[in-house]
Amino acid sequence: MRRADESRRRVEGVEGVDLRDEDVDLRDEDVAPDTVLAAVRGERERPPSLRHGRLSGFEHTETPETPDAPPIPEIPASHDVLGHVDGDLQPSLRVWLAAAARSVGREPPQRAAYDDVRAALDDLVVPDVDVAAARRRVAEAGAEEARLREELATLRGRLQARRETDAPTEGVAAELAETATRLSEVETERVAAEQTLDRREAAAREAREKREQQLELEDRAANLRRAMRESLAAAVAPAFADAVASVAAVDCLSVAVETPPPTEGIADPGAYDGPDALAQLAAVRVADLDTPVVVSAAVADDADSVTDDADSAADDSVADAIAEVLGTPVVLL
Repeated sequence: MRRADESRRRVEGVEGVDLRDEDVDLRDEDVAPDTVLAAVRGERERPPSLRHGRLSGFEHTETPETPDAPPIPEIPASHDVLGHVDGDLQPSLRVWLAAAARSVGREPPQRAAYDDVRAALDDLVVPDVDVAAARRRVAEAGAEEARLREELATLRGRLQARRETDAPTEGVAAELAETATRLSEVETERVAAEQTLDRREAAAREAREKREQQLELEDRAANLRRAMRESLAAAVAPAFADAVASVAAVDCLSVAVETPPPTEGIADPGAYDGPDALAQLAAVRVADLDTPVVVSAAVADDADSVTDDADSAADDSVADAIAEVLGTPVVLL
């Protein structure tokens, strides 16, 4: 049986529990699954994309240069998918089987293409271009220019009228000169604002093209991820079918049945028609994990003593029996 990592030791809030012990039964303890999962993984918190230690989506990383860009999905670690057997097969059987396949070293044929697409997405920078502000500046400068031209025309008329009546013109002439100077400045500002707007609009067109490219790459990445999951699930389908039969024969499990459900076509997530817990346990049996798996008590029977298909002793604990059939250390919760 595979052994737990020696560095994974304590469960916060539970006295006397050392996860270096191969199999641990915490059914009598008041402890949340997330707390146990954090302990076995050697972490205090899981990413937001993980709910109750199980993958609810993909882990995400943000592209710093494009804060408004959608997050880019990552391929999850196998234990992030398989680490909590709770009888709720989420997000899908295909995801669980793909995680099991990755843990035993399977590589899908689409992986190189997926890595290339991810690299292209990582390198793609979509700038945040503020065209609206540049347009407002052009409009404001244009409005001020029009106002000054009108004021300049009015002053010229007043100056001409004073000259015709031999009235003093110094004040109006000074005001006219000041307005003309200000008009020249505003004209320069308006031209500069228009040039800035031209550059911003060109940058915005480039940004739109990059966003379209980003969407195309993201669609390509999503298609490749689906194809990888299908390939990986198909690769371990025979092993999964065998595992279903083995797990279904374990008396201490709530999924124990005399006749296991059919497993033909299980690479199609809609084809498997058995209990979710049975599928989860079988996927874990197929996998090769070096971190204990948390198994909810609802998945285990309440029998005080059990036997399994590997002829374990009658006085073996439930946790030991489950660990034996799964081939990995277990924390029963």
